[in-house]
Amino acid sequence: MEKDILDFTTDGLILLNSEGNIESINYTAKKILGLTGEYTQSHSEGRIEKGDIVIFCTNRLGEDDGVMESTFNRIGLKEQINMNKPYAIVGVMGGETEPYVFSIEDDTECFQEKITYLETSVEIIMNFNKHTTLIKVEDYIFPLDYIYAIGNVVILDGDTKKVKFFQSRGYTIREENVEDVLQGKSFYAKKPGSESINIIGYNLNKIIKCQSIKSYLIDGVNLKHGENHFDMIHSVPVLVSHYTIQERGKHFKLLRLVDLSTFYKTIQEQSNALKTFHRLCHSKQTDANPLPGFVGMSTAIEKVKEQAMKAANTTSTVLIMGESGTGKSQLAQLIHYKSSRKNRPFIHVNCASLPASIIESELFGYEPGAFTGAHKYGKKGLFELADTGTIFLDEIGELSTHLQTKLLKVLQEQSFYRVGGENEIKVNVRIIAATNRDLIELVKSNLFREDLYYRLFIVPIYIAPLRERREDITELIWFLLPRICTKMNIDMRYLSEEAFLKLKNYDYPGNIRELENILERAMNLCEGIIIQAEDINYYPDTKNKDEWFLDDTDLKTQLKMYEKKIIESTIKMCAGDSKKAMKILNIKKSSFYEKIHEYNISP
Repeated sequence: MEKDILDFTTDGLILLNSEGNIESINYTAKKILGLTGEYTQSHSEGRIEKGDIVIFCTNRLGEDDGVMESTFNRIGLKEQINMNKPYAIVGVMGGETEPYVFSIEDDTECFQEKITYLETSVEIIMNFNKHTTLIKVEDYIFPLDYIYAIGNVVILDGDTKKVKFFQSRGYTIREENVEDVLQGKSFYAKKPGSESINIIGYNLNKIIKCQSIKSYLIDGVNLKHGENHFDMIHSVPVLVSHYTIQERGKHFKLLRLVDLSTFYKTIQEQSNALKTFHRLCHSKQTDANPLPGFVGMSTAIEKVKEQAMKAANTTSTVLIMGESGTGKSQLAQLIHYKSSRKNRPFIHVNCASLPASIIESELFGYEPGAFTGAHKYGKKGLFELADTGTIFLDEIGELSTHLQTKLLKVLQEQSFYRVGGENEIKVNVRIIAATNRDLIELVKSNLFREDLYYRLFIVPIYIAPLRERREDITELIWFLLPRICTKMNIDMRYLSEEAFLKLKNYDYPGNIRELENILERAMNLCEGIIIQAEDINYYPDTKNKDEWFLDDTDLKTQLKMYEKKIIESTIKMCAGDSKKAMKILNIKKSSFYEKIHEYNISP
């Protein structure tokens, strides 16, 4: 009666003696381990022989039960195959007839092929979204579902064309994985109806090829009573709990298994749906966007694209305005590469990052001996290097009035003098400038030359901040995600609905650059391939000066206060997880805890 009740529980239960042999096992545990089955077909015991037809498909060659390329030489496979790719293969043991080999692309959603092979109808269907493989021979159907990887195989008798073997779960206890069977190892019979293999008395290690459970049972690794950990058993994700039981002077171990495959399939279906959505978005963007790479479908951005395309068809000076992080540099490059100068130089100059003492010599070059430390042969400036191409002057509002005067001459006459030089240098350079400052206000304050402003203001383009075009956030997310994953060298990540809504409802004072940084930080925090809402964390409000700095403190003290705030905010963002905080801050453990002690921060 007790055993009947246990068979109705949703958790798998396995009772082991002190030697790791099975004393009792319920139905759910057998199902998780693949020791039960519902068969509509049958076959006798036997082994593969020369002339038998082999039908094989896998969603990931090499990741299932031991299949290697050399194994398929026995069915006449001569071509080089790539491991870790989906395949469907139909051949004859002994290789006397040319096999069919279907190499399937990774982004295929569903593969379906029907052939006639040696007068036998064979159909293979592999649905990568639903995680199923199906082999159909005449009127017989052999399906298998999977979580990560699986090899589905059917073997037909070469003479009668009847089913001789088909794959099933529970092949560890049967000891009939695909590689063993194709190498000629004998296999057991299967009968129609329900099957439950009796394994009482077997050692669990014979049934579960799982290193962590082996360590617990054999190597004596200590685990807390009832402690949970994640394991993969025959490619099925399982949550395992360990319990120690004493009864009548004997020691027993109880394993509780929770099948997570349904949960994982739900996550993977969401992932596949997001992949499809991303692919459609990318296709739509590529087809419709005259400036691929400059993303957005809002009215404001459509106007920017229209203006940029017109600018690309001229040689006029362009002034791009907008807040930091809106994509001014990206737009400047796209204008250049859509113009007739696309095969000529594109020189990017950040005027704010060049020290005032060297910016003139960097822009216009210098003659030998022009100043102390000058190269004896002199140096070409960036304007000379950009000749026949485009020079992009980013943050042009930071230029000194002296350099503004020299720049005005270049705009008016397309010529300049090197520092310390007497010979006028002629260039053919298209100028694109950008600024996040209000140049009109700078003109009123006599910080920017009015005549230079009007010379720059030939083709003005204004990029609105992200908070004013929220409809672009979705497209930007799907554009940025794969780029960030590629940069980080990780598999594609996707957003849960809650995370997506959290991103949609933020103002982004740092615009697209901030969105990109938030996504990258979330990828470092998330567990698995789905980014959750708690992984989305924004920057502290650095614009509130009173919160971060005091005006009457020296630079060193302010820097320390700033550093303390960053560490505190990062720890809070990571919910107290010091390892994650160290990873985001990119500092060593010793340095991290030195700072914790120095600033009296509670980790």
